[in-house]
Amino acid sequence: MDIKGIEMNAKYYAIHFCFGLMMLALFVYPWITNPVEPRNQIMAAVALVNCFLYPFSKLALENLVMRVGGKGVWKKRFFTIDPVGNSKIRALHWIFSFIFAIPISLMALPFMKK
Repeated sequence: MDIKGIEMNAKYYAIHFCFGLMMLALFVYPWITNPVEPRNQIMAAVALVNCFLYPFSKLALENLVMRVGGKGVWKKRFFTIDPVGNSKIRALHWIFSFIFAIPISLMALPFMKK
């Protein structure tokens, strides 16, 4: 069974990079209000890196889900039955992809094609 996953292109990266920028703003705000706090500096630095890696992380997770669940996994009843629940699941997916962008991208790196 060969499943062609979602591919990275400039449009995909730009759309998801914008979400990464919004998350970056949430993590940078504490650093702006209190720049001398070491915890705020670390969180802002990690969020900056995650901002650029988030599109790759999201793509890797979506392709993994498609390989495990099949091509129509996003159209299954679990994801489409309740628009409210669906958006909660998607929000968890987005936040998980952003927070773990560095490890996910590093683990997916050997499997990425050119």
